[in-house]
Amino acid sequence: MTTIIETTDAAAANSTIYQMGIGDTFQGGFGSSGDNDWIEIVVQAGQTINVLMTGTSGAIATGNNVTVSIVNAAGLVIAAETAFTDSTSTTTYTNTTGAAQTLYIHATDFGNTDTGTYTVAVTTPTPLDAIDWGGSALASPAVTVYFAAAGEVFDGVTSLGWTQTQIN
Repeated sequence: MTTIIETTDAAAANSTIYQMGIGDTFQGGFGSSGDNDWIEIVVQAGQTINVLMTGTSGAIATGNNVTVSIVNAAGLVIAAETAFTDSTSTTTYTNTTGAAQTLYIHATDFGNTDTGTYTVAVTTPTPLDAIDWGGSALASPAVTVYFAAAGEVFDGVTSLGWTQTQIN
């Protein structure tokens, strides 16, 4: 868990000098109109990442002005903004390619005209995140679990079966 501080303007290209990983926080800023930053991140096969950008000062701290996405080396958007508030923007990406990917977090402001400082934080979801997804309470606290026997197929997946130790 490292805090990376932008001391030199981050290039808005795959030549950026900044890199971050899961649990890291990046502190950056837009010094002039049109400034936007890329931060490199390696996403492992099967890994899901959540990216949260928060405007911390200046015009990007208010009025729905920060925007975060994940792009590839050519700048093609891989994961667009999924939610926003007055001062935050989030996106989520799952690497389903079967291999590690070098991608870039693209931090900008809506309209690409505002200045100010921001933070970007990268996390992975936990099972407890499901509590925040909403929904309604269960009618009963009882949960029924079915242990598929070896060879049974559900949604195109064939069960390998279970041992009694795994069931208990």
